[in-house]
Amino acid sequence: MKSPNGLDGRHDGRVTDTLTPSSDRFVSLDGAFNLRDLGGYRTATGATVRWRRLFRADGPERLTDRDRAVVAGLGIATVVDLRTSEESSVGDWPSIGTVHRHSVFDLMPDIEGLPPLQDAADMGRRYLFRLEAGAARFVDAIETIADGIDQPALFHCAAGKDRTGILAALILDLLGVDEETIVSDYALSHAPMQRRIATAKADPRPDDHDYDAFPTLAKSAHAETMRALLDACAERYGSISAIVIDRGLTAETTDRLRDALLA
Repeated sequence: MKSPNGLDGRHDGRVTDTLTPSSDRFVSLDGAFNLRDLGGYRTATGATVRWRRLFRADGPERLTDRDRAVVAGLGIATVVDLRTSEESSVGDWPSIGTVHRHSVFDLMPDIEGLPPLQDAADMGRRYLFRLEAGAARFVDAIETIADGIDQPALFHCAAGKDRTGILAALILDLLGVDEETIVSDYALSHAPMQRRIATAKADPRPDDHDYDAFPTLAKSAHAETMRALLDACAERYGSISAIVIDRGLTAETTDRLRDALLA
């Protein structure tokens, strides 16, 4: 049976019709590990995020020819790249449209002065630092997605976990998806991150990150991290999406996202 994404066979990229966070929403590729559909999530009003309209992903630098053919079948017209200029030099996701770069690390304060990571909640607070410092870039990214949302869109960073995880949380919150679902969606990045690290160790390449130098928590995607981010945003701003609304995201943009993505 075909999924709402129209992709056959789980190991050929199928995304099933589940309405809860599940590994089955992943598009199976050989050279990327965290491409997945954000469809199927329910909102507080009972609407459902449409399948095959919005994807999140990790970096495309190891894509094979077979991978590129699978991705081409998704019909992605807008790609939002959150990587730094250095990271983005190693390639782009296939698209029938335009790649838009909205790096949220370039020109941002360094995290060197922040307290060391002690637990997953500390990682969430570090996300808040990044979100506050890069809020304007996140607004730009959301507006770019909304501008082209009449066709499928994809957003990504290098691992598809941190910058991508923050943007996914922002968009899902704007759509009205509940916090526990947002947390669960974030945690789906843990296993792909481990596969990415294992692949880099087994087949090292010059452009790979030095994962051995990363703190253990920075190589993980624990539910507690996203929960800490959402809690900190709620305490300081009322919600995570209130940050980007305060930095200029308009109701018109949010309405366009909801009109196109919710059924």
